[in-house]
Amino acid sequence: AEEEKSALFSVVSVNFSLPDKGSLRHYGKAGEMRIVAMARDYMHANFCDKLRVEEIAREVFMSQYHFSRIFKKHTSYSPYQYLLEVRLQHARKLMLQKGLTIKEITFRSGFNSMDYFSAAFSKKFSVCPSMYKKRLHNN
Repeated sequence: AEEEKSALFSVVSVNFSLPDKGSLRHYGKAGEMRIVAMARDYMHANFCDKLRVEEIAREVFMSQYHFSRIFKKHTSYSPYQYLLEVRLQHARKLMLQKGLTIKEITFRSGFNSMDYFSAAFSKKFSVCPSMYKKRLHNN
């Protein structure tokens, strides 16, 4: 009976083992670039959610501090700045659709505040979202 439990545990642990953390913690340039690529993929797949840097770092098996340092080193953006950029670019694409309001675009792009979205969009593109959308559709 003890051997059966041991054999069953071996099968279960093989089939449900976690990813090899060691392969992600290789501190060479290639390992760091792999971590950054995984984080970027995660951000692109989940930018509409309420993401925090801590959560992204956990996805790549790193502390928030170490992850942020490596991410900025390879992208010249902090993880937060990169996520903001992804959201703003998505909002800009949504502006091409005539039927969407600025409010809909705000929330579909992962922002939870219209005021914050408007301020971030205006800072990035030097025009408020409604004026940007209006100019797009008048041309």
